[in-house]
Amino acid sequence: TTYWLPRTRGSGAAGQIRSLGGQLLILDIDLAALLGIDPDHLNALLDARRPALEREFAFPIGREEVRDLVPGVDDARVRECQQSRRAYTEHGVIIACAVLDNPRAIQLLIHLVRAFVARRESVELSRQSRPTPELH
Repeated sequence: TTYWLPRTRGSGAAGQIRSLGGQLLILDIDLAALLGIDPDHLNALLDARRPALEREFAFPIGREEVRDLVPGVDDARVRECQQSRRAYTEHGVIIACAVLDNPRAIQLLIHLVRAFVARRESVELSRQSRPTPELH
């Protein structure tokens, strides 16, 4: 299975946070890479330890949604995503790292929470800096 998707802005944890429908998230393939484990293994561990991970915190994402996550990605790259993946919200990442309960996961959690906060602040600043149309 190929787990290719290009990074967004930045590198490391911050470069893996994406936006879909206004919601910030990280894909299982990106979270697993940061943890140094296989994404299918990550999902299996979480399913075994936390089978009822609420859909609002982790949800399936299909190949077609990749187009929304990575504007301009070509069809060949989209086809490389062989199966549906899982997307984790910020709260899903917190749950996942807590369930994994190892030093690397906890350290990554700290970086990811900071990255999510920075991304939200960036989006808000961008939104605030847009000119508002004048009403006559």
